[in-house]
Amino acid sequence: MKKILSILGLAVVLLMSSPAFSLITCTGKVEAWKVTKAGYLYVNGTWNGDDAMQRVCNVSTTWDSIKLDTCHAMKDVIALAATLDREIEVTYYTATSCLTAALKSGSSTTEGPGDVGMGIE
Repeated sequence: MKKILSILGLAVVLLMSSPAFSLITCTGKVEAWKVTKAGYLYVNGTWNGDDAMQRVCNVSTTWDSIKLDTCHAMKDVIALAATLDREIEVTYYTATSCLTAALKSGSSTTEGPGDVGMGIE
């Protein structure tokens, strides 16, 4: 049993270190954000290198495995950071860069973030 758990643990470590699980964290200030009529939450942050907006999630339905309550929490963090002019951290699970060239923009956004957070000063 111990040997099986060790093998499973090793497999998890190997899978987590593969490119499919590469994490990238983007840090910056929110320059603009919006929620569309269709419920999509978009954000433009200083981390993306231009004025493009990336899709974060949908406040009306699950998008990219991001559930409604999670999307509303992300929206709250983004709105608070914008109001307080504070930096946030946005983590992506498969993106190769924080720039729009990698994330794409608008409805072509390649993935929603895994998490959005703001530190306490």
